Order: sequence, then C-alpha cells, then structure tokens
Amino acid sequence: KVLVDKFDNEIVQSLVGETYFELSQKLKEILRVPSNLYIWQQLEPSEKNDGCRTTSNLIEKWYDQLKRNCRTFNISEKSIIETNDKIVTNMEKMGKLFVHKSIINSEETCLDYLKSAGLITIIENKVSYTHQSFLDCFISKRMLIQYYNEMTIEELDLSVRSYNCLK
Repeated sequence: KVLVDKFDNEIVQSLVGETYFELSQKLKEILRVPSNLYIWQQLEPSEKNDGCRTTSNLIEKWYDQLKRNCRTFNISEKSIIETNDKIVTNMEKMGKLFVHKSIINSEETCLDYLKSAGLITIIENKVSYTHQSFLDCFISKRMLIQYYNEMTIEELDLSVRSYNCLK
C-alpha cells in the first residue's frame, strides 16, 4: 500500500497556475486532496469558479459536465444517468465496490465514455469508480432524494447500514 497524503499548497499552486491566487481558502484546501485536484483539472475553464465548497460539489459539477458533453459523442444524457444509476444500485445492493459489466447491461459506448472521462475503470469486466468518493457522493445524493421523498427515518437507517457494509 502507498499512502497518498494531501498535497502541499506549493504543489497545488504549480498545477493550478495563476488562477490559484483567485481561489478561496476553502477551495485551495479541497484541491490539496489528489482526487479532488484531478476532478478540478477535468473541469472546463468556465466551471472552475469558486462555487465548490465540498468534494461533493466538485463531483456533482464534473458529473454535470460529463452529462452535457456526452452529446458530442452521440450518447444521450439519459444513457449516462441510467448507466451510472445501474452501477450505484448494483454496488449498493451487492455491498461491493465493483459490479460485473454484464449486470449493468448498458451501451458499450456509454461505458467507454465514462471510462475515457476517468469516472470509472473496467478491469476484467469489473466496473468500479476510479475513486470511492464518487460512489460516496452518488449514494449520499440518492439517500437525500429518498429522504425528501418522505422515506422514513427507519428506512433511511437501513439504507445507511447497508451502505456502511461497503466501507
């Protein structure tokens, strides 16, 4: 195992460039986490504003960008959403950090797009997110939606327990 700690401010500054000095202290701190810096670097310049206050904000912004840009490759936004939902649902249901490609049953071009964008990896037909924070974000967003759709506290608690089995 290799321990990857937060980057020093100087490293982040050298990778971000002059824009670094315009960022809030909060965003600078978020970008010290290597996976967060990777996501931020994938964002289009117009998306790199200072609106990100959490890792989840950063992931959602990137995911929204992926959904918008998929049309360039003749992939529908609906396909991206459905594929991502299938990945999350099956990982959650099986209590694993990967799902077999055949279970997802999605268009190959859609999976290839998500893989080339860096959201997922596919190794020996096992699909997983490139970083667990993506799964964490998607599951927590799903739980919030369920809660706001009047899911009871008991049902939400069962969801949290099954999710904690993944960690």
